[in-house]
Amino acid sequence: METAKFTIGDSVSKVGGDYRFDGIVRAVFTKGSGAIRLVVEDDRGILHIYSEKNLEKNHNGKTI
Repeated sequence: METAKFTIGDSVSKVGGDYRFDGIVRAVFTKGSGAIRLVVEDDRGILHIYSEKNLEKNHNGKTI
């Protein structure tokens, strides 16, 4: 099983791709395959699920 790089409450941004998504990690879970996924919520309340490789921590610290 992998160890998560992010924790609930971390401020993160999606990196790469065609759009930007900034938010707070609300859940960290492991798929049946053992891969880690994170649920990220933005300031509108929209939730997205990402793998850790698609995220980076924001430098403004943690916000819960």
